[in-house]
Amino acid sequence: MPRLLRPRGRFINSRRPRARSGLAALILATAALFPGAAVFAHPALLPEKCGSTSTSLATREEIEATSVILIGTVAGVGDTQARITPQVYLKGPVSASDVVIQAPPLGCAGVPLQQGERVLLMLPNSGGQLLWPMLDSPGGSYRLVDGHAVNLDPRVTETVDGAPTESEVVEHIRSVTGQYAVPATSASEGASLDWVKVVAPVTVACLLVFGIGLWLMKIWHRIDPS
Repeated sequence: MPRLLRPRGRFINSRRPRARSGLAALILATAALFPGAAVFAHPALLPEKCGSTSTSLATREEIEATSVILIGTVAGVGDTQARITPQVYLKGPVSASDVVIQAPPLGCAGVPLQQGERVLLMLPNSGGQLLWPMLDSPGGSYRLVDGHAVNLDPRVTETVDGAPTESEVVEHIRSVTGQYAVPATSASEGASLDWVKVVAPVTVACLLVFGIGLWLMKIWHRIDPS
């Protein structure tokens, strides 16, 4: 009987496509059962839940309603919070420690922050915690680049040269808050004299004692003119 010969050609493994299709099906099934697994830590931008964009400077009411306004460098960005190393406080208590801001809730996303960039942020307060500014937060937030303040809202089409200058935004805020405080970088720098709480009261007390002394001397000369 003649021997059957196998046709020459490349041997194709029919199991590999099935394995790949099975893996793809498994991934799709997992995504369907656990939809949260496909969501990134930072909430995605939902335009329908965001207010309108604005390129105008903050109003007096918006500045007064904000708890902390600062200029600083983004020291770290995590899943639930970010850290800002402050350089200047335009409003709020002054501290050299990093400022921790909590990630915003789901909905309109927070302004995009990148580690190492210099920013000007208007931070709202909720329950004693400073919050990550939202895209539609009153007053706006800025990335400070080459002396200009560029709006952090990615929906705003704005070039660096077309953005307002950093000094313009700072002076506008200072005209309302009257504050420009640089945190102390050392204990000796922070231990400077407080003119309002120390120098002025001591000066008044010294003048009062000097006046009383003159008055007593005048009385004594009346008693004993010699």
